[in-house]
This record gives sequence, C-alpha cells and structure tokens, in this order.
Amino acid sequence: MPAPPVEQWRERTDAQPLNRALGLRAEEIAEGFTRYRVVRVPGSAAGIDGNEAPEGVSTFAITTAADLALVSAVSTTVQSGRDVMNGTAEMNLTYVAQPLGEAVVTATVVHRGALLAVVDVRVEDDEGAPIAYGRGSYAIRPADGAPR
Repeated sequence: MPAPPVEQWRERTDAQPLNRALGLRAEEIAEGFTRYRVVRVPGSAAGIDGNEAPEGVSTFAITTAADLALVSAVSTTVQSGRDVMNGTAEMNLTYVAQPLGEAVVTATVVHRGALLAVVDVRVEDDEGAPIAYGRGSYAIRPADGAPR
C-alpha cells in the first residue's frame, strides 16, 4: 500500500486510545519511513516497572512507539492483493541515554524481501542526541491466491 495522505494518517493514528494515553503523536509517513513523537502525558510517566520518569517520557512509551513506527513503515511497502501483514517477528532497542524530554522515533525499512522486512529504528531527543538504537523485522505472507 502506498503511504496514506499524511493528515489522514495522523488523525487516525492520534485518535487511538493507547497512543493518546502514552503520548504518541504521528508526524510523518512516506514509503518505507515513519516518524513519531513521544510527549509526556501528565500522570502516565511511570515505566513498566512503575518507576517515575520525572524528566522525560517513559521507556515503555518509547518502546511502544518504536514498534508502531516499525509496523507503519512496513505497511507502506505492502502491495494490496499480493501481501498480507503478519506481525512483528522481532525487535530490539538498545538505550544509550535516559530520555530527558520528548523523544522522536523514526523507522526506516532497509530491506524488503518476499516474506520479511528489516527496519532500522532510531530514537533521539529534540536536539538530535541519541536515546536508543534498534532493529526489527516484520513478517509478511502472500495473500490468498497471490502468485509468488
């Protein structure tokens, strides 16, 4: 599927209850690329372990945004009637700094095979300093009756 119109994609993505609760904001989508911003939502800064992240957004929200960005980037490479999205096969993030403000998460498809897409994920602060680096792969299967 080609990338949807940006404003339509933003509205649909930003309206999702989980995205609103975690402070995930859709910013940009293009073929093989997406960018999200993670903003602090008062009362929701606790990480998965319950520890507060008073200076910035939670790593739980960032990790969720990373997976969402990965899936969204791959979705722009799927051909309707030929491919079916089949789920995140694996994803890892290595945090190199504590988030101290908002986070910008980008995902770029670096390889698109018949059954698997490989995606680089980068998380930075507003100044462009790295917070985390990651890579993931997403499974794709043939649509019913599609030639391979």
